[in-house]
Order: sequence, then C-alpha cells, then structure tokens
Amino acid sequence: PLRLASDRHGELQALEIELGEGHLLQACREGGGYVVRTLQHPTSTDVAVVDLELGRDADLGAALDAAGEPRELGPLIAEALAYDVDLMTEARPGDRIKVVVEKRFLGERFHRFGPILGIRFAGEAASVTYHRYRPAGGEAELYSREGEPRRRALRRSPVAFHTVAADARGLLEPTLEVITGRSGAMYRRPEGAPVVALGDARVRAVDEAGDAGLTLELELEGGLHLRYAHLSRVVGALAPGDAVRSGQLVGLAGHTGKTASDRVRVEMWREEGGEAAMLDPLFIQASGDGRPPRIGEALAGAELDRFREDTVSLGRILR
Repeated sequence: PLRLASDRHGELQALEIELGEGHLLQACREGGGYVVRTLQHPTSTDVAVVDLELGRDADLGAALDAAGEPRELGPLIAEALAYDVDLMTEARPGDRIKVVVEKRFLGERFHRFGPILGIRFAGEAASVTYHRYRPAGGEAELYSREGEPRRRALRRSPVAFHTVAADARGLLEPTLEVITGRSGAMYRRPEGAPVVALGDARVRAVDEAGDAGLTLELELEGGLHLRYAHLSRVVGALAPGDAVRSGQLVGLAGHTGKTASDRVRVEMWREEGGEAAMLDPLFIQASGDGRPPRIGEALAGAELDRFREDTVSLGRILR
C-alpha cells in the first residue's frame, strides 16, 4: 500500500510505502528536501467494534475523539456510506454509526486501519447496514443485508469527506445557482478540499474557461455530462479519454475564475440533438425511488445463502 499526505495546494508533504508485512519506507518533507527512513516491526491485526453517536455539531471527527478512536477512521466511514449519506451535509445530531473494522499494529503501536468489515448507519438521512463479503471468483465488497451491492451510479456528493471547523459546518449545504442560463450546484469548501468523480467516467476536457476558472468535464455512461468549475488544480495528468473511477480524487476546490469565495461548482447535462439539456445537480441527493440505481450484481441463490450464513455474527454485532 502507498499512503500520501499533501497540503491544501496539493504539494506532497509525506509518503509511506508498505514494502512488506511490517516493513515501511517513509519520506517526510524537511526544508527543501525529504528525510527518508525505513522501519521494520512485527505486525498484528485486531478487529474493533466502534459505536458512535454524533453530537450537537453532527461532527464525525468529534464523535471519534469522544470514542477514543483515531480520526483516520472518519474517511473510511464516509467512503463506506458515500452512496447513501453525505456526512458533510446530511449528518444530524443523534445519528448513530456502528463499525466493525480491522486495526493493524506495528509492535504494540497502532499503525493504520484495515478494511471495514461491517457498518450500520441509523439517522435522519438514511438507515443502512452493509457487510463485507467476497463472492466466489470476485473481490470483497460491501453488500446490504439483502445481498445488494453498496455502489450506485452516482455518489451523494462530489466533495470527499474532510475536516472543517465546527462554525463552518452551516455553510456546507450545497445551493442551486443559475449563471447565464446554466444551472449548477455550488459547494462552499475551503481551498484544497478534495473533489472526486461522482461516478465511473471518462475525461472530456480540462480547460481554463473564463469566469468558470479551471474546469474539468467528465462523461458518464448513459450520456450524462459533469463539469467541475473553480478548481484550484486538477489532480494527476488527466487528459481527454482518460478513465476515472467513482470516488477517485480528480481535483481540489479553489477560487479560480470569477468567484468571491473558495468553492467548487458542479453542472450536469445531457446532450440532446446537439444541445445541452441542463439538469438539477442536486438530484444526486434524492431519496426513495429517485435515487441513482445500484451498480453490480446482487447476490442470489446459493451465493446469497452463503452470504447470509457467513455474516450472521456481523449482523448480531451491528444490531
């Protein structure tokens, strides 16, 4: 595994490469260069059950602090729930989250989290439970109790989970704005906030577009087009034709172009007869039958029976 840490401008500050079990190569920025060191320790893995209740600010980081757990678990929880609830804007005080997760140790010291084995969210925005399961001949994924895949065609938000000050949380709710006849969703985010692909897509264009600043255009299956505007930078050497996967980091929020504040603006449209038919981007936060469809095959037959048998203990823990 490779782990990176960058500043809000996307500049690399540290990296860690896990060369082997318990064998690490680390490089940390110091002055004009990097200090490199290698570490080797005996490893062990434990399974932890983490029970959280969001406080008055509905802040996941604060809930992890109260539970005595590292905040590194926050992005893993948010990613597991990314198709069902946006924990930046849809979390509410009193929402409950229960997680079964692997913890990796180097010697006696906690090093990092492994995969989430099971998760339950019970809140105003959703009530969902997922169990990790590896079907025959496939990869381990999270499935609902009914054997349905977690992933949907679109995520709930184009901005990945990140830490914000408690007094700024009230400004995070996306708003609809119309500029020169083009509707878009405006997300107020600090410069450097992580912008991700809403779904599996291909890059159509990367441009400096006047008032819109630095923009990235993606095309998803079914002819749905997305444009991210006011980015401070695009992450990676993305070029037209490149494939990006749902949740992949593709840019950083900023204030390029004509805008008075740090933000990312998202536009959606379908091309019909050579014309762009603009869509309301906030439909990604629809509920009920208006939600984007699930992606992937649901478990069925003997596979579903085996899934239910293998996840009995997880189900009891997550009640």
